[in-house]
Amino acid sequence: MPSLAEIVLVAHDRRAVEVVRRGADGAWTREQVTGDGVARLTSLGCGLPLTEVHRDPLA
Repeated sequence: MPSLAEIVLVAHDRRAVEVVRRGADGAWTREQVTGDGVARLTSLGCGLPLTEVHRDPLA
């Protein structure tokens, strides 16, 4: 899929997110964010705080 720019993988057992991103040259890179970090989604122009991604919805 030529239009696919980023893939976000969310860990279920720890506070971690991996962003796999396609560069302008077509090469893929990986960025891992852990702890209280913010995963940057350049294709959407936003940040994804891990504290929100892994927040307990029942708390």
